[in-house]
Amino acid sequence: MKKLLTQISLLFFLLSFGTSVSKADLITIGTGTTTSSFPFYTLYHDAVTYLLYTSTEITAAGGGSGTITSIAFNVTSVGSPAMNGLTIFMQNTTLTQVNAPITSGWTQVYSIGLYTPVVGWNTFNFSNAFEYDGTKNLLVKVCFD
Repeated sequence: MKKLLTQISLLFFLLSFGTSVSKADLITIGTGTTTSSFPFYTLYHDAVTYLLYTSTEITAAGGGSGTITSIAFNVTSVGSPAMNGLTIFMQNTTLTQVNAPITSGWTQVYSIGLYTPVVGWNTFNFSNAFEYDGTKNLLVKVCFD
């Protein structure tokens, strides 16, 4: 089986409420120069990936507190099989690293029964928007079985 490689660039939409007029902002975190098999590594048919973004990274990219409505990953190579039960969760956190599974505090923002990635940006429009507080770090969990 061919492994699926995903660029570490993270792209998400953030509705900023920092001013009296809200607008949608496109925030890109990462340079897109590093590749990883995660979060869509399908060799073992299931996986859990935690992605931790600091408030400093988000602020430096132009983000702030607001409602996150989608996330996207730039996929450079597609493998198989398709992912069953792809689910994305988010939470505001004070954690600065993830050393063990996080079992509480999650907001489910996206779920689909079967997902097959494509080469290029794979955007996930949330069924449940996420309220990012702008001061804590942002923790994202991507899992499938």
